[in-house]
Amino acid sequence: MRRHAFEIRSKFMTTCLFGMALFSSIQASHADGTINITSNNAQEFKGWGLFPAPYDRQTPTYNDGSVGWGDATWLPSSGTTSTPVIDTVTDLGFDIARVYMTPTIAKTDNTLDAARMQDLKDHLTVLKNKGISKYMFSNWTPPAHMKLPDRVRYGIYQGRRQYLDPAYADGTGYDYADFMVAVLNNLKNSGFTAPMAISIQNEPDVAHGYDGCIWGDNDSQKQSYRNVVKQLRSKLNANGFSSVAIIGPEHAGLAGIEEILGTASSSGFSQMNSDTTFRDALGGFAFHTYYTAGNINVLNNAMAFYGKDRWMTEYSTNSGIRGELRTDSGNAQLDWAFNNVRRMAGDIVDFKVNYWFFWRGWHSSGQGYEQDLVYDGPNKMKSYYVFQKLWKTVRPGWRVKKVSDTEPDLRSDNQGLFDNNS
Repeated sequence: MRRHAFEIRSKFMTTCLFGMALFSSIQASHADGTINITSNNAQEFKGWGLFPAPYDRQTPTYNDGSVGWGDATWLPSSGTTSTPVIDTVTDLGFDIARVYMTPTIAKTDNTLDAARMQDLKDHLTVLKNKGISKYMFSNWTPPAHMKLPDRVRYGIYQGRRQYLDPAYADGTGYDYADFMVAVLNNLKNSGFTAPMAISIQNEPDVAHGYDGCIWGDNDSQKQSYRNVVKQLRSKLNANGFSSVAIIGPEHAGLAGIEEILGTASSSGFSQMNSDTTFRDALGGFAFHTYYTAGNINVLNNAMAFYGKDRWMTEYSTNSGIRGELRTDSGNAQLDWAFNNVRRMAGDIVDFKVNYWFFWRGWHSSGQGYEQDLVYDGPNKMKSYYVFQKLWKTVRPGWRVKKVSDTEPDLRSDNQGLFDNNS
């Protein structure tokens, strides 16, 4: 058991009061002993995030007639920004929205689709008017016309894995980076603030049957990823977006971070060290935690070498993953809630993340799924209440500190909470 204040999570998980102890910086004493909390920060927590809901009204959204990945009912047609769904989702206590930059905003003539840009602006306006002004962008795929071999939005199409055409990453013409900067400039010209961060690809290691893109099958694809990051950093700076961090590579699991960044060691990641421009352009490490592999200590040490923030940008319970769910328990929602909180606590403790995001705040489905916190109308999942209590209690800026104690009732040998030694 690690000797950190947040290691008491298992004792408090059922009430969510563990969150207050998780980040506590208050010294305490007792007649039988003293708990001493060090002055140095072991970790700083900077924000809770959520993918609030899909927002694309424009359907069908693709030339092939397929419906785009969106749901118009999140956005009220009347122009108001207060509906039962919106009020319920935004009352969760998260402070950063994860927003997808839909590829359908891009037109093949390298202009932007005005209607789809307006959907994005409406989405951001809804959130801002409910007090959530901070957001980050995750791209689900480059625009279809920028991809090979089939110029489609999918990560896999008719058995073929789709990837970025190198011509849109070579810096000789209108590149993928130019599309992203164009969207940010359009928002800026309409009075919107810049995002905190941008990721050029959601789960670049997974060939999704929906919007997706593969970046790690070969060295050429990996180099394209690094080229886009470097170009994007330069173009963001040139357009007044120097404060926008580029984070990545946002793989589905932590160990996937090595696929793009190179082999991990106590001296960092090999590919980052061999390309200093790329190293400096990547402003933070982003990943999901649907699965974990590799040596966590080595990966942690490699990330720590650079002093960059760590973003866990997506997790939601999935039935059957890691065998953590009791499918025959008779109370799936309660199981999902426990699993979500356990994963969240593990991510913060094991991976020392600065930001933690849940996948989806709301979906229009008539029944509650493990991926959602609100469904149909403003119907709340059990996970909703757990996260709401925690997110409204533990606020950005709270810090984790190491503790030592001489309190016999706080032992870690199944009779207390902390080790007796520092």
